[in-house]
Amino acid sequence: MRRVALVQRQIDFWLLGGLSMLVLILLPFTSLQTGALALWAPIWLPLIDFPHFMASYKLAYGRERQFLRTHWVALIVVPIAMLLSLTWGFMVAPAILDTLANLIFFAFGWHRARQVYGCMYIYGQYDGYFLSRGQARVLSAITYAIWCSGFLHIMAYPKPMSFYGLNLWRIEVPTLALKASTAVVLTLSFAFAGILIQRLVTKRQWPSACFLIPLIAYVGWTISYLVNFEYFIYLTPTFHSLQYLACVYGYERPKINSAIKVIIGYLALVLTGYLAFRGVPTALQAQVPQALA
Repeated sequence: MRRVALVQRQIDFWLLGGLSMLVLILLPFTSLQTGALALWAPIWLPLIDFPHFMASYKLAYGRERQFLRTHWVALIVVPIAMLLSLTWGFMVAPAILDTLANLIFFAFGWHRARQVYGCMYIYGQYDGYFLSRGQARVLSAITYAIWCSGFLHIMAYPKPMSFYGLNLWRIEVPTLALKASTAVVLTLSFAFAGILIQRLVTKRQWPSACFLIPLIAYVGWTISYLVNFEYFIYLTPTFHSLQYLACVYGYERPKINSAIKVIIGYLALVLTGYLAFRGVPTALQAQVPQALA
């Protein structure tokens, strides 16, 4: 039987971006005070963000050795360089941490762009809504354009910005560059809309909501700082993680034959993620001052 969903189609819509858009739309009408999302973030990080990281590590390092050899820069060199830089930053030169935060912030946009493209590609396969190579390139170009334009606009944001206590750079971006990047996004968006209309006219194919929602959500995430900057900092990474976990479940689903395995697997990701990103770092942080004394 041909697969038609990652989890279930109705659930997929919300996991792939629908929930994030609903929250973004409703947030201005709530009575949440400034700083509220920052206070709640430590609750959902171990339940969604940390498992997302651990699942990605499992998929990357749990494969055959040839995969590691092929992607040795991304899977070996970069993590080691990151670990050494973080260690140096925490123990010797804290200013390095701000630089790392900005580099991660930049790379995160690329990561989101590729994931959104992947989600749409997967649902195109599920729906029989196959894009030609040229059409797929237009879609890929849109995600890259949104990433680059969003990054330029955020760097030009007039207010000071921080990411979990680390300062994000402000850059004097020329107005012409901002307008040009926006024009590129709009041009590519019109081109892709034309592709969708052409398929509707010639093949009588409608794109499904699950196919479109990742791209719509990605646009919402990118401009969300204009609505609520705390949403942009604290919630868009979480909704990105939720999107990724849905894809991981879809990938691992053929190997899972019981709900118990799903629950145990998720709890294992939560536990290992908590130890890796909170438990062990907290314990080491408590020992560092004593070791340096």
